[in-house]
Amino acid sequence: MNERRAVLVALPVAGAVAACQVVSGLTGLAVGDAGADASLDGTLARDASPRHDAARADAARGHDGAVRDGGSSAQSSASTGSSAQSSASGSSSGSAASSASTGSSASTASSGSQSSSASAASSASAQQDAGTTFNTGASPIGIVAANGDIWVANTQDTYVTKLTASSGYSGATFPVGVGPFGIAFDGEHIWVTNQGMVDAGSVTELDADDGGTVGTFPVPPSPTGIVCANGYVWVGLAASTTANGSVAWLEGSTGAVLGSTEVGVEPWSLAYDDVDDLIWVANGGSAYVTTLSASTGAFVATYALSTYPEGIAFDGADIWLTLGQSVLKLSTSGVVKGTYTVGGLPRGITSDGTAGNIWSADWYVNTVTKLRASDGTILGTYTVGQHPWGIAFDSVGGNVWVTNDDSATVTRLPD
Repeated sequence: MNERRAVLVALPVAGAVAACQVVSGLTGLAVGDAGADASLDGTLARDASPRHDAARADAARGHDGAVRDGGSSAQSSASTGSSAQSSASGSSSGSAASSASTGSSASTASSGSQSSSASAASSASAQQDAGTTFNTGASPIGIVAANGDIWVANTQDTYVTKLTASSGYSGATFPVGVGPFGIAFDGEHIWVTNQGMVDAGSVTELDADDGGTVGTFPVPPSPTGIVCANGYVWVGLAASTTANGSVAWLEGSTGAVLGSTEVGVEPWSLAYDDVDDLIWVANGGSAYVTTLSASTGAFVATYALSTYPEGIAFDGADIWLTLGQSVLKLSTSGVVKGTYTVGGLPRGITSDGTAGNIWSADWYVNTVTKLRASDGTILGTYTVGQHPWGIAFDSVGGNVWVTNDDSATVTRLPD
């Protein structure tokens, strides 16, 4: 399995069927700042330096962050799910969009772009232990809320875990492929990317009610982030750590691969902007994000950043990214509206919808940070398990859920 693993974030969306809730993201490095972003010209220059420097390599697994799991531990009961049935799908190559710049750039807004140190200084309080923790499989990363349930992709196992959002119990397990990473919900079914095979990948579709396998569909190697929109399932493909990856789209009703479009290196995180009908791609090995048409898969634009993006989320108005030690607020036209410092190496990120907050999973320091979306003010910092990664908002229960990669747990936080 690749050293680099997908980071996943769940996104609340306006229509559950039209656009799946999702989980997808990555590993960060240098700290981005608004001044650096302001000087970017939007060219698509690929970063010539090696993708994995010492800090990124350490971040993959090596850092021994202190475990500060203050929540109460609740053992989830496991049960065996239905066996997966493999279903072949036709694969046709879509037109790959040129990765040349369209002239769009991530420029800094003339007003409102402020360093997060000011936000941190006015932050509400010190770390809080307010969560409840429940057991999962090994290395949980992907997470998504679906109809009052929480689904978790256990990357070091071959199954997903289903928890009841109201109680956290009834931890039934259902088999998928090897190395499940990304996970999404289309209003009826759960979709999981399986990245464990070096020379092949697959996507598994499960019934959200009973966990039964609807089908397992082959895709190219290293499928990562996943999101649904307009009846399609969009999958990041990161077969190489040096060459550009792509995003493939599958027919939601059949699982057939309809086409693919070239994006940046390691497209680990995807989000759906249902206002502009765009798929946003955080290219974890390139210092830019890419947008694609959610109706045709065609390349639309790229926006340069100061460093590698990690997780990505859409809050109904703006795009939010984790990168370096910060989260970045980006308008849908590529204007940087703010950069806010959070905990070390944030990975997953999500919005809690109309509540108006953004939540980041701070991998290195074992916390989750809550920010006010309007101005980036830090409202709280919550201690969770070891190496939090994926994060999702459950609109039914009104809670935020985070996967703790090295604790084999999830933590439920009140919104």
